Amino acid sequence: MRKLLFALLLTVTTTDAIAEETRGPVVYSRRCGPLIVINTPQGYVVGVWKYGVMPPEGDTVVGEWNAYEVRRAYDINTDGGGDMQVVGFGLSRGRAMQVLKSRCR
Repeated sequence: MRKLLFALLLTVTTTDAIAEETRGPVVYSRRCGPLIVINTPQGYVVGVWKYGVMPPEGDTVVGEWNAYEVRRAYDINTDGGGDMQVVGFGLSRGRAMQVLKSRCR
């Protein structure tokens, strides 16, 4: 019974973690320092790349970008990744461009 309960708990925990991840193409990178914009089904994400190789425009990245903190991003095109500080998520295209312009000087 304990093994069954442990397996069930592990499945629920794993499923919750996977459900929070999202993917999308990079639509802006490298033109203004470490700023990056990703188009996800939940809206645009704007981030400041902190560590690792920054993915170029067109690459698809996967990660959890639902909080204003440093989050891991995985580039499925190059099998690489890095960390980025999320500065906006769930944004419309217009709002993402406003955030980008306010940080790109």
